[in-house]
Amino acid sequence: AQSRRARRQAQRSRSMGNCPAKPADPDGASPLGARSPSDVAASKLALRVSTNVDPVMLRTRGATKKDVLDQRRTATAELSTLRDSSPEKAASGSSATAQLRSSRLALGPPSEREPISRRMSRMTTMGRRQIVEGIQAAADTNGGVTAQSDLGRRLESLGLSSLEMEGDGNCQFRALADQLFGHQKHHALTRQAAVEQMRKNADFFGMYFEDGTEFTAYLRDMARSRTWGDELTLRAAVEAYGCSAHVLTTTPANWYLVYQPEGEPLTSLPLPKDADAPRRGKEIFISYISPIHYNAVQAR
Repeated sequence: AQSRRARRQAQRSRSMGNCPAKPADPDGASPLGARSPSDVAASKLALRVSTNVDPVMLRTRGATKKDVLDQRRTATAELSTLRDSSPEKAASGSSATAQLRSSRLALGPPSEREPISRRMSRMTTMGRRQIVEGIQAAADTNGGVTAQSDLGRRLESLGLSSLEMEGDGNCQFRALADQLFGHQKHHALTRQAAVEQMRKNADFFGMYFEDGTEFTAYLRDMARSRTWGDELTLRAAVEAYGCSAHVLTTTPANWYLVYQPEGEPLTSLPLPKDADAPRRGKEIFISYISPIHYNAVQAR
């Protein structure tokens, strides 16, 4: 068991490049600030998970423009399909479906692509129905029975469980708030931090957009409640708070991702009243049920 752990740690070191290594002793002191009991528990949890599953280490500034644009197109198609579903089925759906239908995206598909409605109109009736039903099932159950079951089994095998976040378009920011501040109700603060980090680092985050006008429109929309978080907001929040985000997903392979901050954190962080800033290097755990929902993750 010890040699297996050593091999995994060596593999992680190689895959991380010059990412900072995890402390060898989760109970030890840290140069990044005082470690609270919850920080110690999170470090032990990170060590337990990464010992059993090889993580994919990601730097916050390592995303390609193609990756970001592809995700935006997919999210646009998903939300458009959900909104285009029959009024009768929408009316009979759950409150989760209604909340999701009323959420929004910061930007639609890139201008060079034909409109989503035109692409959707070329789909067969059966294909369209399958997509609509799949998305509505995901909305009704916060991720869909199959995806949720698969992720649930993964979490259970690691001694973890999901903590459900409200599916109102704020779920990514709710999951971050739960992990950083102890409650999802502070989601407006994590959203504010992500947007501010992108605004202060426009030279980097702006390169994922056609021009400054599009980037400004994106930031304006993303600052509004109920706008879906995306790959950029996740990376920006990790940078803003200087945390390491462990993301467990429903994808068949490479489903354990660890985002490491590369840019400098915000000097003035949005925080709950009377709350201290999270410790630099704090490890947080969230899950992503593709394509529409984030939850927080906790030890069982």
